[in-house]
Amino acid sequence: MKVSKRISGLLLALGVAAVPACNGDDDGSIEQANSNTSWLTRCVNDAECGSSFACLCGVCTRECPRDNCADLGGSCAAVGSASHALQCGGGDSVPVCLRACTAEHAECDADQACTAGGCVPRPERDPCAGAEAALVCSSFESLDAGATEFAPDGSAIAVSAEQSLYGAKALAVTVAGGSARSSLHYEFKPQSSGTLYLRAWLYLDVEDASNLHVHAFTVGSIDQPDWGTTLHVLDGKLGFSFPQAGDVLGQLSVPARHWFCVRTQIELDATNGAASVWVDDALSLATKGVDTLPADEAHNIAVGIDYTSELALRLYVDALRLGTTPVGCTE
Repeated sequence: MKVSKRISGLLLALGVAAVPACNGDDDGSIEQANSNTSWLTRCVNDAECGSSFACLCGVCTRECPRDNCADLGGSCAAVGSASHALQCGGGDSVPVCLRACTAEHAECDADQACTAGGCVPRPERDPCAGAEAALVCSSFESLDAGATEFAPDGSAIAVSAEQSLYGAKALAVTVAGGSARSSLHYEFKPQSSGTLYLRAWLYLDVEDASNLHVHAFTVGSIDQPDWGTTLHVLDGKLGFSFPQAGDVLGQLSVPARHWFCVRTQIELDATNGAASVWVDDALSLATKGVDTLPADEAHNIAVGIDYTSELALRLYVDALRLGTTPVGCTE
């Protein structure tokens, strides 16, 4: 018998909501596997989960891939993934089966979000709490007073409750009718050396991201020809664009209509800089010998759609943070 997992205190300490009980709309495969109707109900020990499940990360579920999540209508959250961190915090260090979700998100409860194909609890805390030293930070519950909106005709910027991960709202930016830009611009204390760390969550409102080309963040001097470092999705993969080196294709694809975490590390230098980017804590691209420092220093960031080849596109941004110290996906 597995050792019971006492996690309720840990989840509260991390500010992660426990997953509520299901609403009884499970399909036949789940009901067949779960005669005790304990699948994904809250728990503090194995005894509450019946013979078919164990108490892992605060819910009655199974460890994967030893157990087949598909038999439950589930998705495997691997250790180290953003979905595992949102579900488990710093608790059980085993991969767990979560409820699978599609682009419609109908499978997830109201207090859950769809990330990496699984329903996870929405974090309850403010992602900017304790981030006073950050250069830029926003949870997008409202439009930040210090930000400048860049929204030409045919584009729009707003905070929206249609999609969010942290809190009730997220930044929603839209382009339409041929406009290729719709973004918020933030000024910060100029940086001429050292390393910048960016963390944000993205949601691409497209049916298929495999052919998408969009610039989502530009860090540097965004109003000058020598802009700095642009994080982009090119051919559906997360990579960079640099003023002198051009587009650099990443290795990892991004999902459509699922929240995913983006982390970027930028070492500032005009000729020998370096930049790395991660998708849900998996490295997509690391490159060196690039120009990451504009002539007038790195002093602002564009957030949203700074360029796209699409005639109409909407994306959402949540939990934005830029600073000079590393930041994790769920911090």
